[in-house]
This record gives sequence, structure tokens and C-alpha cells, in this order.
Amino acid sequence: MAQVSVQKLGDSCVLIDAGGHRALVDPGFYAWEHDELDLTAMPAPDRLLITHNHQDHLSIEFVQALVAAFPAMVIETNEEVVAHLSDAGIEATTDSAEWTARFDAPHEPTPMGSQPQNVGFIVGGVFSHPGDSYTFDASASVLALPILPPWGSTTEAVALAKRLEPQYVVPIHDWHMTEDGKRWVYGTAIRGLAEEGITLLPLDDFESHLDDTLTAGAGLCNREAVHLMVNEGPKLIGELIDLGVAFNRSAGSLEEEGSGESPDGREPLSLGREGGHSHSRIVYVHDLTGREVERALVEAASAHQNITIFENHIGVDLITEHHLEGIPNGPGMQHSVYGAYVLDTASEKVITFTARITILATGGCGQVYLHTTNPDISTGDGLAMAARAGCSLSNLEFMQFHPTALYGTGDPACLISDAVRGCVGILRHGG
Repeated sequence: MAQVSVQKLGDSCVLIDAGGHRALVDPGFYAWEHDELDLTAMPAPDRLLITHNHQDHLSIEFVQALVAAFPAMVIETNEEVVAHLSDAGIEATTDSAEWTARFDAPHEPTPMGSQPQNVGFIVGGVFSHPGDSYTFDASASVLALPILPPWGSTTEAVALAKRLEPQYVVPIHDWHMTEDGKRWVYGTAIRGLAEEGITLLPLDDFESHLDDTLTAGAGLCNREAVHLMVNEGPKLIGELIDLGVAFNRSAGSLEEEGSGESPDGREPLSLGREGGHSHSRIVYVHDLTGREVERALVEAASAHQNITIFENHIGVDLITEHHLEGIPNGPGMQHSVYGAYVLDTASEKVITFTARITILATGGCGQVYLHTTNPDISTGDGLAMAARAGCSLSNLEFMQFHPTALYGTGDPACLISDAVRGCVGILRHGG
């Protein structure tokens, strides 16, 4: 089986990388409207494959955005959709590439009445996506099976998978709207397939990562902030790689759990699994990830001609009007910041740094607690400086801490990594 990675982007929209060829299949309404996709973070597809003219599988707005973002992409579909796209000024073809192939996959009768003309696609000889149909090319080792009515059911999907015996199954039309009417999540069909012994292609996507984070946050997370973090993460990992961070690479193929596509196009990244995650998502550098990231960032900053690093200097206060006699101070006061007072520990003198723009990025405050795995310099100076300057501090109850440390190793204590819990490590009482 060729290397395959599949990323679900909506009800029936998937991004497939099969043997180095990348195809986006069925850019439908739900993927565009509900996933709020960041196309700048999406790997460029070589082909856009559209099975038929139905909103689940074709959104003109989505296609227009894709054409603007990826002008070299070729759109492949059937004659009906070619004509429909032409009316919108979008060029498409019925000619297949060497690594794509169409096959007849007509719609079965449904309670919704007559349906648009439907075709199926084989990608890289590996992945079969038939739109809403149950007509498959049995030579494919990965099948995209429609699950929910009126397109199908878990029972039908199980029967077909057992008959065709693919290596993997990817469920589509397996999502449902939550009670708040705002988001789509996986339904129970995936569990139904797995319980019948059908092997599901290891799938991870932004929605699954977002759901894991919200669940771990017990409903207290800011959904917009989590959405930003999850969707921007891969792009930022790529930037760290460009800066020289040597993340561990995987010897396995992309379809294996624990391997992930690398933004630089090289061999897959090795992914670890930590507590709260339903998939392996964590890039790492052996057991010294933080040190390697810090090394690369410090080297990049040191090499930048417009950056000067002052070591052994400690922030004391932000310079604002509150240093002037008679100027009131307190949370919510609208002060201007003119720089900072900084202690040079070598000369034991306080130096004035003035600036038009001052950014406060000082790390944590683990050392205010009796026991911590944080380093000695995590003393909360930044929070104190901000408070004295009149800033409003919020969410201080959400201070990160590591719940597992090795007892008796001093302060800071020796950290037992989240990866231990992610690998189902069990904490036992020593007594």
C-alpha cells in the first residue's frame, strides 16, 4: 500500500496525499461554512476532485477560494459539474491525471428523490471516494464509505467493507450537528464500524483536536482561541523547522499512528501522544524538546542584525505616567508605556530602556509555589510589572503545572512528562 494520509475537512470533504500526489475531494458547503478553513495553512492540492453537484460536495464559494489560493490546481469532475462551474467562470476538466481515475458511481434511490449525476474517484490507485454512492472500485485499499441516511447506514457500510475487504475505511457523512446548532462532530458510526472489526484509517483532523482540547478544558476554554491554536499549529511547526529545530522523524508511513506529514515535505515527523489527546499529535526532540526549541530560537535571534540580547538583565518596572507624582494608578488606567527599568546584575545598576513599543513576554511564575518543576527564573516578574503599570490581569487561576514529578528530587523537581500519561502510564501509591 502506498503512503496515504487523509485529513477530513467536513461532512464529506477530505484532503488525500497518496504516494506524494495530493488531492482535495468534494469541497462542500459544510467544510467551508463550519470549519472556517485557513487556506494559507493547507498544503497545496495538485487536483480538486468533485463527485457531483450537491452542496455537501460542491460549494462554489469554496471552489472560488481554492482557485484563488492555488492557481496551479486542476479541477477534475464530470460533465454536469464542468458546465455548472463554467457558469460561475471556473474552468474544469473531465480528463484524468495519471494518478486519478473516475469510475461510474450512480446515486442509489433515496427518500430525497432524484439526485445529481454522481461519479467516484480513485486517487493514487489507493483511495476510493464515491461521493454519496455505494458503488466502489474494489481494487482500492482505502474506501470512503457514506454512513448516515439517506446516503447509507452503518449496517450497509459494514456489509460492504466485509465484502470488499479493504485495508482501511474512512467514514463520510458520519457527522451530526450538536444541540447548540453551531458545530459538527463525529457521530456514533465510527464506533459501530470499529466494533464490527472494520479497520479505520488512523484519522486526525482539526475538529478532533479542537474537541479534545475543549473536553480537557471542561468547557472553560475560549473556543475561538482554541480554534486559532489548533489551525495555526502546523504552520508554526513548519516555521520552527525552518529555523533549524530538529524534530524527530518517523521511519513509518503516514498511515501509521505516530507518523505525521512534515511541513517541509521531508520524511514524516514522529508524533507522541500526551494526556487528553485522542491521537498522536505531539512533535518532539527525544526527551529534550524545550532545550532544542530554545537553542534554535536563541541562535536565530542572535544572528538577526536588528536584535540585541542583554543577558543577566532583570526587568524591574514598566515606565509609565504612574512614576510621576500625583498621577493615579490602578487596574484599567489608560497609561502609556515608554520602556522599562532593567537591573544589570553585573553592575548592580538600574538602566533605563526607552521604546516606542514595549512587548512584555516574561514567562511563568512557578516559583511562587512551594513545589514546582519550573526553573528558578520563573518568578512572575512580568505579571508583577504589568500589575504595577495598571494592567488588568485575568485567568490567573489557569496557571499551568505538571501534575507528576519525581518525589525527593529537590526544587525544581524532576518532571515526569505528560508523554508518560499519554502512553497510558499508571501512577501507583508507594505504600
